[in-house]
Amino acid sequence: MNKREEQGLSNAVMNYLAIKRIPHYRTRTSGSIIHKRGGGIAYGRDRYATTQRGFPDLLVFKDGRTFALELKSKIGKLTPEQKAWLDNLRNEGCIARVVRSLDEVIALFP
Repeated sequence: MNKREEQGLSNAVMNYLAIKRIPHYRTRTSGSIIHKRGGGIAYGRDRYATTQRGFPDLLVFKDGRTFALELKSKIGKLTPEQKAWLDNLRNEGCIARVVRSLDEVIALFP
């Protein structure tokens, strides 16, 4: 999914969740905790920093459950890191899904 398509889906999903008053958080590709090349953790931004690749795009909180949603196009494929995150989050009791349309979100959160 190119950035424009993903941003459009992300905006549509977040608008829907806001209208339904469902708490949600759009994750970013960079954060305040970063993992430095060669090991170690730093806070803030660093020239050699990397983020935790593959973390799901959206976290949604509903009825005491946490949903981790990865936004993809109809033909988009998960990276190995994305698959690992979704698997790990499922193992911890999170509902982790790949979402390819607003209709899927509406079905999850009617």
